[in-house]
Amino acid sequence: MPRLGVIFVQYYPERYKNAFSTLVEIVRLLEEWKVVIVKVDNKYEQQEAKLIDPSLIETGGDNSLYEFSGWMKGWETLKQYQGQCDCYLFVTEAFLVYGDEYRDLVNSNLLQFLITESAVAGLVDPPPADFKNLRLLDWQLTHWVRSSFYFVPHPVILQMKTLVSIPDTAPFCDQHYEGRAFKLDSPLSHDYQVYLEQWLTRDWHSAFTLSDTTWERFYSKIRSILNEHALTGRWQAMAVPVYDLHFLKALGNKTKSTLSELPPEKMEPYRHDLQLQKDYCAPSLAVRVVKKIGNLIGGRI
Repeated sequence: MPRLGVIFVQYYPERYKNAFSTLVEIVRLLEEWKVVIVKVDNKYEQQEAKLIDPSLIETGGDNSLYEFSGWMKGWETLKQYQGQCDCYLFVTEAFLVYGDEYRDLVNSNLLQFLITESAVAGLVDPPPADFKNLRLLDWQLTHWVRSSFYFVPHPVILQMKTLVSIPDTAPFCDQHYEGRAFKLDSPLSHDYQVYLEQWLTRDWHSAFTLSDTTWERFYSKIRSILNEHALTGRWQAMAVPVYDLHFLKALGNKTKSTLSELPPEKMEPYRHDLQLQKDYCAPSLAVRVVKKIGNLIGGRI
């Protein structure tokens, strides 16, 4: 029986009360897989690892790099107790913030497909359309996998060695607020700098104004975002196929086939083209028009 290792990192369980129980319900649907969950508590780093039952390990985490260091602590703990798994699911307690859609996207066939393809998968996000040149170090980004819930097969994580790509924000930002978001010689394209600053100071649900008092928060948050986006950059540089979960579901529905039954030539155009995947599963023009009309009507009531 294939094995899935789930590494779940939490810090504010009182804020995300249903996150862990919902995750358990989702992975219970994988009847053809043996699932082992590591519940990592990043608030209590000194907590000793404990085997609760054959399918659940609880341990203190490592909050030095937030969820990224927590995931690595959980992965090492999983190896210690259970050895390697065929695939891993990395999750944060905030994975439900944008909706509970994973129940319809995760199944045993999906995991078998990812193993066969040695591919990663998650929900893929694009930047706003007016940001065209997003460069992080040597990686040119057009999309990125949302890092609150994503699958990585064992050979890929072994090749990566760590999920931490950006251990320090110092190459990108001044240590203290100097009246600007990024250093003049920051290894980020101008478009990318503008996007990141705009996101955190205007568009994010917890947006804040840059100042001396908010600089530490900005400094830390930038590191987390860069680590999230760097995952996709690294996978693409490694020539690892990256898939959007909505695309894989839409492809299976439209072809009326399981993913494992699809011929390789069917997948080839999409394997390394996230924009093509997003276009494939985008709503039709008719659906978009109806939705827009509904929103307009709703706004008048």
